[in-house]
Amino acid sequence: MSLGGSTTPDEKLARLYPAVSRRPGRALERVLLQATAAGLVGSMTTQPLEWPELRWVVRDPVSAMAHVQMALRLGYSPEGPASPRRPVADLLDFV
Repeated sequence: MSLGGSTTPDEKLARLYPAVSRRPGRALERVLLQATAAGLVGSMTTQPLEWPELRWVVRDPVSAMAHVQMALRLGYSPEGPASPRRPVADLLDFV
């Protein structure tokens, strides 16, 4: 499944209301957390959207002013190896 995220280019609104400018990131965080909880993996890309012709094709037809910022693929994948982690005791001193 592919999803697209879009925002409107309103820098003045973002300066007046910083929380509004963080909404897209928070929404993406929620989508990724829900996907992980459902056993899905996500892959994000922005490179295809650097072509103006593709940006126009994937825009939201309801909001002609919105710009697609990212494409997100969600799906099932085989389990990969765990990331190597240092032991907590190597990083923190417990008193």
